[in-house]
This record gives sequence, structure tokens and C-alpha cells, in this order.
Amino acid sequence: RFDNGPLPLAEIIPLPVSTLEMIIEGVRGLDWQLVRKTLPSLKTVFRPVADQALAVQTARLEQDYHAVLSLVDGTRSLEEICSLSGLGDFNTLKAVYMLLALNRVEQGGVKTDAEMQRSREAQALRERTAAGAGQKREPQADAGQEVEPAATREMIEKTFAALPGQNNYQILGVAVDVTETEIKKAFLRLAKAYHPDRHIDPAMGDLKEKLEGIFTAVYGAYQTLGDPAQRREYDRTGAVKKEAGQYEEKRAEEYVENYAAKAKRASTYFKAGMKDFSTGNFWGAADSFASATRLDPVKAEYFYHCGLSLMRIPRRRHEAEENLQKAIEIDPLKPDYYLELGTLYLTTGLKTKAIDVYNAALHENPDSERIKEAIRAAGGEVLGEKKEKTGRFAKMFKKDE
Repeated sequence: RFDNGPLPLAEIIPLPVSTLEMIIEGVRGLDWQLVRKTLPSLKTVFRPVADQALAVQTARLEQDYHAVLSLVDGTRSLEEICSLSGLGDFNTLKAVYMLLALNRVEQGGVKTDAEMQRSREAQALRERTAAGAGQKREPQADAGQEVEPAATREMIEKTFAALPGQNNYQILGVAVDVTETEIKKAFLRLAKAYHPDRHIDPAMGDLKEKLEGIFTAVYGAYQTLGDPAQRREYDRTGAVKKEAGQYEEKRAEEYVENYAAKAKRASTYFKAGMKDFSTGNFWGAADSFASATRLDPVKAEYFYHCGLSLMRIPRRRHEAEENLQKAIEIDPLKPDYYLELGTLYLTTGLKTKAIDVYNAALHENPDSERIKEAIRAAGGEVLGEKKEKTGRFAKMFKKDE
């Protein structure tokens, strides 16, 4: 609050934190619902605010925010910015929220439905042209880090059509004598390429069900081959030795039909769980989320929220750990999953395990300041970061810059 009157100078405690840093830290903690409710319609056009002082002040923003800011040109709608950023809807919308809070961008007009449709068609044409020329832009990786490209339309169609005639080894694209480590690498590679969340472009909307079908098959194959006991039983049945033509005839659409029915029921349980969670009924929320995970075991979000609920119930933290680990296994690109698991370890005194989890998160998200800060707060060292020497003698003999 703000009170009129003279400043109580004796009570003021100076802190080396700027207003900018306070705003940034506050926005980082916002959840999806608040960000989405606060922002205007997806048809809203945003334009940059031409203020040199603001540009200098916000130069230290993370790379993601600058990437989103570069897309704000006064003609693109919020939906188009989300489609082009490559960061996912949540991260993009949070970046726009941040830029609005810092007055780096402002709202313009609102596009009509016809204008939005023309924009989608133009974007789809550009992507088809780029894909045909082999020029589709992918997120830039750090030096020495490999980025798994998202699957193209042609790859999705071809992979989905081939599912019925493949065994689990063929679905993962591995040999029958593959090691457990290689199985996990194959799963992660395919998950990153075909995960439905990586294909948010409206032009790819008609492939959503096929992507879910592919991801269901890939995850099912990984569940079987990734567990030594299940793999031995699978190999013992002789399924691998059969020729493709001897498999029971299936339609590729069956993967979608079976998944769609269960996914709908899972979504109902998930919504009920979110309602209970928001009111503090963590026991009811955990039960609902657990039902959702059984019906739709490829949705990392369901396992994540189940873990969050169980964390708040006494003597059920081991189950919380398992659910958070499962969420990370399904979707290793989400920093929040790692951060919550690390928090769980810290609250139970497992500091080393927490730091290991944070380092694994940093490997997948090397530019995340939240993860780096979590490592430092836990007493660890950020890999590749120089540690400044401190102490009386270090200060005395420090060379002038």
C-alpha cells in the first residue's frame, strides 16, 4: 500500500533490486489461468512502444522475451505471434504479458475473422513453401547442443499410416538388441518430434488426432520395451519374429478412435481435479488426477498435477515423486516439472537429488534463469558459470576493470 507522509527513514532497508527486476520476478510466477484471463482476445494486434529509455532498461530480459518482441510489428495478432514464436502458447503469452507490464508493447486494433483467416492461409503457404525448399526455421541451439526438429506434415502422415504394421521395436525405430539407454533416447527423440504441443500452428490443426495417435503408440512401445520384465515377456511371445504381413489387420484410425474416447473421459476427471485443487481438497484432486492418468497415460500435465496434489498430503510424497518423474519422462521440455520435483526433494532434505534434477532441467532448457536460480538457491553451481571469488582478501586484491 502507499501512505502519504514523510518517509520513515530509520525503518528503510535498502535492497539492490530494481523495479524492473521486481516486475520480472513477479511475472515469472504467474500461472496460465491468470495470464490468459488478463490478456485480450487472440485476434488483438500488438505494436512496439518506441521508447529508447525503455529499450535500454529491458535489454537484460531473457532471450525468449526478445524473440517475442521481435515478432511484434503492429500487424500481427496475438495468435500469429504464438504461432511464429516456437516457444509454446504459455511461454509466448507470458512474454507478451511481461512486455505489456514493462510498457514495451501496447494493444492495437482487433482483426476480423476474415482477416484472421487470410493470415492463417498466408502463414500456411509460407510454411509449405519453406518445407518444400528445406528451409523451415527451427529454434536455434546453443553451440554444441542438438535441437530435435519437429516433424513435418509429410513425416506425420507417413508415420501414422505405417503404425498398424509395426511392432514396438519398429515404432521406436530401434534394433531388437537395443540397450535400455538407447530405448530411452529413441523415445525422447520421437517425443520431441511428434509431441502434439510442439505443433500449435493453426495450419497443422487437422493433424492433431494423428499426432496423438502416433504419440500414444510411441509411448506404449516405450512403456513395454523400457521395462525389462515387460520387454522379456514381449520378446517371449514371438511378436518380433512375425512378418509385417502376418499382423492382425488394423486400421491406423483405431489408434485415434480408442484414444479419443478415453481422452475425453480423462479430461472430465482432470477438470474435476482442478476444481478440487483450487479449493484445497487435495485428497479429492489426487484421486481425480490419478483417474485421468489411467485413462490417458500420455498427458504429462495429468501426472504433474497429480504429483502437486500428493505433495500436499502427509505420507504420500513418495507417490508424488513417482508422478512428477513420470511427467518429466513424458515431456522432458517443461521446466516446471523439474522445479517442482526439486522442491519436493529439498523439503525432504534431499539436497543433492534436488540439484541433480535442476541440472537435468538446465540441460533441456539451457537459457532458463529460473532453473539457474534454483540451482544457486539449493547451494549448487551452474555448470559453465564462473563463480566469483568472495572474501576479504579477494576484494583487497581484485584488479580494477
